[in-house]
Amino acid sequence: MDDEAILLWWTIVATLKQNDLWADRAQPDKMVVPEADALVLPDRIVFILDPERPGGIQRSEWLDAGTRARLEEALGGRRVVISEADRLAVSVARTMDQNPEPTRPAQ
Repeated sequence: MDDEAILLWWTIVATLKQNDLWADRAQPDKMVVPEADALVLPDRIVFILDPERPGGIQRSEWLDAGTRARLEEALGGRRVVISEADRLAVSVARTMDQNPEPTRPAQ
């Protein structure tokens, strides 16, 4: 991942942790972080979540409108689109004026 993608991903992870989406984790003494691959595009960065390592976060929580709104706020107003196919994808605009299109994860 490039530096911008790493910074955005850790902001996403911190926001999810701050909003107690890991409340039902199996290992409360150890932070189990969701894992993702990043696809860096000119207008957005797309994080494709690893379905085997979701960090204890349910699909429904990722897709919740409140989660998206909290992520947009934490990312300084950047537009966020969370889409679902066989995997979840979180698309984040690289600038404030861009509107990322939903991305269907590669199969």
